[in-house]
Amino acid sequence: MEGISLTEILNYIKEFMYDKSPGVFMILDLNSRKILGTGLTDAIIKKPKEVYTMLHTLYQDDITAKFIFKSMLVKPIAIRLGKLGREEEIENALLGGCDSFIEYLRLNGVNGNLDESICRPATSNKKAIHSLP
Repeated sequence: MEGISLTEILNYIKEFMYDKSPGVFMILDLNSRKILGTGLTDAIIKKPKEVYTMLHTLYQDDITAKFIFKSMLVKPIAIRLGKLGREEEIENALLGGCDSFIEYLRLNGVNGNLDESICRPATSNKKAIHSLP
């Protein structure tokens, strides 16, 4: 799908969740801000593994955590990318971490600012901080 931006995907996740279950979005967004230090839609890109762990911790159940992760976070991404039915590859890219998911988006036609500063905070010299080995 051409011409879609990361911002459009993130906005669609929020719209999708509000449409399906506004209370769930609000609870998860508040917990994400408290636990992960950022809202849910940013966290799903920057800290996808941590979002899954947060779901598991909140619901104390792997089945529920997987269901919410797949149906409320992965599915809207699949819809916006025109990849409905291929949610597993999106989930694998997400659970591979931020870098993995950003690369997946690049390969699937998402345009806009997909540089490494999305995954790592910038330093004062505006270069991304690289992970320690």
